[in-house]
Amino acid sequence: MLNLKNNWYWILFSIIIFGGIGVFMFTRLNSDTKSKTVYNQPSEETLQNIQDKLDVQKAKFIDGSKRQPAGETHETGFWENSRWHRDPIEISKVLKEDTVQNTVQIGVDWNSLSLEERRERWAKPYRAKWGDEPPWNSEYRHVHDSKGKVRRHYRNKPLVKQYETRRGFAPTPAALERYLTLKTDYNNAEAVGDFPKAATLLEEMQNIVHNNQGELPVRPFGITYYGDSFPQEVQLQLNKDAVKELYAFMGIIHLYEFYEK
Repeated sequence: MLNLKNNWYWILFSIIIFGGIGVFMFTRLNSDTKSKTVYNQPSEETLQNIQDKLDVQKAKFIDGSKRQPAGETHETGFWENSRWHRDPIEISKVLKEDTVQNTVQIGVDWNSLSLEERRERWAKPYRAKWGDEPPWNSEYRHVHDSKGKVRRHYRNKPLVKQYETRRGFAPTPAALERYLTLKTDYNNAEAVGDFPKAATLLEEMQNIVHNNQGELPVRPFGITYYGDSFPQEVQLQLNKDAVKELYAFMGIIHLYEFYEK
C-alpha cells in the first residue's frame, strides 16, 4: 500500500508539472500570434490618391518657385502658408521670402483687406528696403552687387554682380563722337606725312581725354545667373549681354563697343 500511495504522488506531481508546461507553451504561442500584424496590399484607388497628392506637391516647387494649381493663375489667386487662396492678387515667392516682408505679416487680417490694400501692405516695406517695385510676377529679383548697389536680376538672364572699377576715359556721347572723328583725321594726316596737322589733332584728342574722366568697369567680371539651363553657345551670348547691361546700369552704354569690341 505504501508503494502504491507513493506512486500516486509521483503521478500527480508529473501531471501538475507537464500541465504547467503545456499552459505556458499555449500562452506563448497565443501571444505570438496576437502580436503579428497582417498588412494588406493598398487598393489601386488608394495608391492613385497618394500619387495625386505627390504630383500636387511636386508641381508646387518646380524651378524653385510655387506653381499655381491646375486652372489657376496669378490673377485668380495666391499662395499663403502653403495654401492656395482664390483671390485676384499677385504675390511672388521672392516677395514673400524677403526678410522685410516677414515683419508685416504678423497679426494681419488679410481677409479684411482689399486687393489694393494687400498689395500696398506687401509693397511698402519692400520699396523701403530695395528702392524699387516688388517683382509681383517673379520675373526678376533684387540683389546687391559688389559695390553695394541694388540691381534687378531678371530670370533667365545673367547679371554681372562682382566687378571692380577704375578712373579712365569716359566721354559723353558727343565727346566720344568728336574723339573718333579726330582719331580718323589724325591717322589720315600721319599716313600722308602731314605731321603739323597730325600734331594739332593729337593735342585736341588729348584734351578730350583729359576733360572726360569717369568710372569704368574692370574685368574680370563675376557673373551670376538663375533660371533655366541653356546650351553653351547661348550662355556665351547671354554673358556678353550681361556685360552690356552693366555698362547701361553705369550710364555709359555708349562706351560698350568702344571698350568691349
